[in-house]
Amino acid sequence: MHRKPREGKLDWDNIEAAGVEDELVETIISLFKTVEANDYEAHSAFMYDPSTADLSLIGPYILAVTKLEADQSRLSAVIDEYSLSEISTDVEIVKITMLTSSTDGESSSSFDFVFIKTDGQWKLYKIQ
Repeated sequence: MHRKPREGKLDWDNIEAAGVEDELVETIISLFKTVEANDYEAHSAFMYDPSTADLSLIGPYILAVTKLEADQSRLSAVIDEYSLSEISTDVEIVKITMLTSSTDGESSSSFDFVFIKTDGQWKLYKIQ
């Protein structure tokens, strides 16, 4: 049995944001709107390095983004692990919960998205 790709637009009706600043929420929504449109050229504009974070494989199967939650628990470890303090003083980890199509119907998945702010803009650095 194969996963069924999303038909139409992402569901934004029930998104919850907890502890994520408005500017970063706007960036995340804009990023997922490029995924929704299958516009991976525009998608790369939201990436610090498109080769390290790519949503093109899962993008067609994302049905909804349901929660954005700031996660400070591993922030200093991630900054150290990737030497992010050399790149930016603004680093955030956002746990993003999505409803995706699966072989059994639908499932909920959460991933840690690491964002850095460079030249005044939030960019996706890595997905964990």
